[in-house]
Amino acid sequence: MPDDAAQQILTPLDADSAIKAQAWQAFKDSADENDFAKRIGGVNISQDVKAQLWEAKKSGATATGPSQSPGLNLPSNMSIGATPEPSDFGKKRSDGRKT
Repeated sequence: MPDDAAQQILTPLDADSAIKAQAWQAFKDSADENDFAKRIGGVNISQDVKAQLWEAKKSGATATGPSQSPGLNLPSNMSIGATPEPSDFGKKRSDGRKT
């Protein structure tokens, strides 16, 4: 059984694969259940399925795409990397001396 909450709901659905893909994408791309409600509105699936997906999103379920690292549920526009802390080393103080 798939780990993806949206896929678990959509797989048994008797619908065109393009419609399932639209619903899955709306689930994956939405930040929360309110955002999901806006995105799923135009997708041609039953209200019952939309409600199941909405509940899954509300409970914090995620949809993971193949481009993401296993075990991590990061938004597609987010990456992991070290951000260096700002440093005052080597800067001149107001009196002209280096720190």
